[in-house]
Amino acid sequence: MSDVFELQSALTAAAGASGDEKAERELIARLTAPYCDEQYTDALGSLICHKKGPGKKVMVSGHMDAIGVYVRTIDEKGFIFCDRVGGLAPHTLVSKPVKFTNGTMGVVREVNKLEFWSKGSSEVTYDDIYIDIGTSSREETMKKVNIGDTATVCYPTVKLANNLIGTCYADDLCACIALILSLEDDVQPVNDMYYVFTTQEEVGCRGAQTAALVIGCDYGVAVDVNSAGDCPGQNGKNTLNKVGKGLSLTYRTAAAINDREFLDVLAELCDKNGIPYQTNAIARGGTDAGNMQKVNARTADIAIPTRYIHSAGEVYSADDIIGAAKLVTALSKTAL
Repeated sequence: MSDVFELQSALTAAAGASGDEKAERELIARLTAPYCDEQYTDALGSLICHKKGPGKKVMVSGHMDAIGVYVRTIDEKGFIFCDRVGGLAPHTLVSKPVKFTNGTMGVVREVNKLEFWSKGSSEVTYDDIYIDIGTSSREETMKKVNIGDTATVCYPTVKLANNLIGTCYADDLCACIALILSLEDDVQPVNDMYYVFTTQEEVGCRGAQTAALVIGCDYGVAVDVNSAGDCPGQNGKNTLNKVGKGLSLTYRTAAAINDREFLDVLAELCDKNGIPYQTNAIARGGTDAGNMQKVNARTADIAIPTRYIHSAGEVYSADDIIGAAKLVTALSKTAL
């Protein structure tokens, strides 16, 4: 079994914003090729890894794309003004290093420091920040970066105590890791299994709907992060889930009411295989499951409790990822 930390480090280094997932897709394709009967890419760029079985078609997704920014305009001095790709709040970006898809590095700064810090976080807009890549004119910048190019936050992945991992892109690369680990188990499935590394989740779960339509899946499982309630400021207000206490079976999100019978099957598999799990229902946000339902799939969510989602310092437990991988493997061997 591959090491969770090493996989997170490698995937984070290849991270791309929604629509720019090529580097991750190529890396994941290399890692998973030995364990698939076939691999292919759909029109939106999702990587579909098919492991053939005689039973129902089961799609398990983890999205490859990350939140980030795209270039909106470049001023005459070469400074870049950007806007969001997905739910990335502009006030969280100041002083952060960012990396464009072609490898160009930059630093985010505030346009007017005094005004910026006098505003509340909800008042800050993308007009209040810019990216400095070290150039001195629009022409020089456009030799390196063009309008529409995307960038992601660039921080190293770190090991924390108690087998926890800190990273800027747990969401949703940790789920991709769970799928990779399950494929590495290399079992002969009873179900017809499709491990799908989806695109464009952060801008509306678009990749999942296209992939589910291509596959024609009977069942769909979205593996994704959910906010943990075990850190200051949370105190169980929105969820009782805790990092390191097991994966979370999510009954509903703002985008999907999941199939209760299917969730019961997953809970039974956890009990049978000694996999720790929690339960959850969330009022805001959604996952790939919502768009799988639109193409007639019975769905479930396997969530990874994660602290500080959509920040440069997300925290999750490697143990929870291993548990999620074991559950996906158990599902592949269970007739539906």
